[in-house]
Amino acid sequence: MKEKVLTLNLKRRVKLAGDTWEERIEKITREVSKVAILLCDVWDNHWCGGAKRRVDMLAPEINRVVSIA
Repeated sequence: MKEKVLTLNLKRRVKLAGDTWEERIEKITREVSKVAILLCDVWDNHWCGGAKRRVDMLAPEINRVVSIA
């Protein structure tokens, strides 16, 4: 049976001369069985209202992705 693969677009910034930066995107593929999902700083409440609002906006999409995985 053929292993399922995940294709990701990795985005990074590379410093050129002086204060100049360039955004680079690298497309990679990985076997699904060798990929992990790591969730950091996801909470149900936070003392900072702005941080709580950001998590509230992201939570449904995080839940969707984790449920598929």
